[in-house]
Amino acid sequence: MEAFNNELQCVCSISSDTRIVFITSHEELVFDTFEYTPFYFIRKKYYEACIKELINKLAQ
Repeated sequence: MEAFNNELQCVCSISSDTRIVFITSHEELVFDTFEYTPFYFIRKKYYEACIKELINKLAQ
């Protein structure tokens, strides 16, 4: 998990406008992502519905 944290810190430092979207089949990880203030979290079993909603949010 440490490598994952380092990569996210790097991505977040690129721009304050960076939007992080987590996509996973591990639903229990949703709470572990809050420290990164994700823009969106997609659970793979709901990918089709969630990706449409994500696109709408990004377009706003």
